[in-house]
Amino acid sequence: MIENQRLSLPRPGPSRWAQTTDNVQRVRELAIEHENRDEPTSTRRLALEMSEEGRELSRNTVHRILRTEGFRGYHERRTFEQLPGDRERRVSMAESLLEMMNQNDDFLERIIWTDEAKFELSGAVNSHNTIYWSQSNPHRVRETRRVDQRGIMVWAGIHANGIIGPYEIEGSLTGQKYHDMLENQILPNVDTSYHWWMQDGAPAHGARNVRDLLRQYFGDRVIALNWTPEWAPRSPDLTPCDFHLWGTLKNQVYGRRYETLTQLRQGIWQAFNNYDIDMIHNACLSVRERLEDVIALSGRPVQFELGR
Repeated sequence: MIENQRLSLPRPGPSRWAQTTDNVQRVRELAIEHENRDEPTSTRRLALEMSEEGRELSRNTVHRILRTEGFRGYHERRTFEQLPGDRERRVSMAESLLEMMNQNDDFLERIIWTDEAKFELSGAVNSHNTIYWSQSNPHRVRETRRVDQRGIMVWAGIHANGIIGPYEIEGSLTGQKYHDMLENQILPNVDTSYHWWMQDGAPAHGARNVRDLLRQYFGDRVIALNWTPEWAPRSPDLTPCDFHLWGTLKNQVYGRRYETLTQLRQGIWQAFNNYDIDMIHNACLSVRERLEDVIALSGRPVQFELGR
């Protein structure tokens, strides 16, 4: 068992000696170094780097220095590609799911939202929590693409009352591997007589043996590509795993540095164990409002047009 390795930073609060000329200059240099490497950072990361150099600054002090020196935090706006016909399918899905919610008061609470995510050793976080400290707005807009770097692939499911998992996926996810994981590890821990199962359109999810297994356990209570109701492709803004779970977890996990995959794995599992179930409950119930927004926006993404 590896001992927990928590990030230890100076406690927030003013320090008489913190904002010396040398410290101000060094924080400025570190922020510029991150900017020149075109990588995000945070006051936590900068405070850690200062601490590693023997300069104990709180995150609040780092933040004050950055602001005083003319730096501002800019979020990278993540978007995702939409293909012809996607908007119509998103509207159709939203209308179908909202109708089912109107017919069954507890329908939204019965859905298990599932997804996979890769936690990279490099510490790349969800763009909602990705901040570039710069003296001018870089206006970064990025289309989401997965980058093959060293890391750990994790599957998890969430519903209004809890979390299922996490389960680690070794190597790439194939249909057979996903089928075996569902049959042997995941579904035995799920009340399949009550819940609905949601999954996106990843190729492994659509394998014939996976479809047969899900039908065996859930009957028609599956929301997925090529099922009824169908989960519309390219809709990460509508599943709480994408718009809530992974970003929040990665923000917690990447609060410290990891030198090995073993350390990263420990950080991931610790973040899951400490997750606030009330936050998951609220995220799952917020799907109704997002579906209503999709209809109002004629299928366009909801993140930025409605201030998400």
